[in-house]
Formats: sequence, C-alpha cells, structure tokens
Amino acid sequence: MSTELIHAVKAKDTLAVKRIIANGADIQGVDENGMTALLHACDLQSFELLKLLVDAGADVNHPNALGYRPLDIAYWQGEFRMGCYTTESQRMVSYLSHHGGKSFS
Repeated sequence: MSTELIHAVKAKDTLAVKRIIANGADIQGVDENGMTALLHACDLQSFELLKLLVDAGADVNHPNALGYRPLDIAYWQGEFRMGCYTTESQRMVSYLSHHGGKSFS
C-alpha cells in the first residue's frame, strides 16, 4: 500500500493521502529511488502533505538512496524553484526541524 500512498502524494491528492493513511498504509515505504511519501512531499514543496505525513508518524530523518533527508530536500527544492528560499520551503523546514528533522551534513 506504500506505492499507492506515494502515487497519491505525487499527484498531490490530499483526500486520497488521508484515506490511504487511515486505511493503514506503510507510511515508511519507499519507491525504487528510496524515496518515501514524505520525501516526495518535500520535493513537491507541499506543506499540507508534509504535515499530514509527519502527523501520521512519518520518519522525518529517513534518507533517500543518496542519503538526503526530508529537511535537505525541503531546503533545496525551495531554493531551486525560486532562486531563494520560498515561504513554503521555510514553513516546511521549520516544521521538520520542530519534529526532530536533521540535515545529512
């Protein structure tokens, strides 16, 4: 069921993500690149999905196959998309940090 969760996150389908989590999805499941649903939410710069996943118990320090953690991806994607940290990126970084998120470095 983690594949279904990851697909819903990638589609930014909040209602489906809520339903899948409520039905007992493996929130720590990974795709072929070692990406969890939370890592994808950070990559997509979706604070709403990030909050849903963290509040449901997603590991805020689970690295992808390259060793990058949610905090790293939230920082980088915010900077990459706008040339500077976006408000959404800053909200994500703050929320992850508050919940124990650490950078890979």
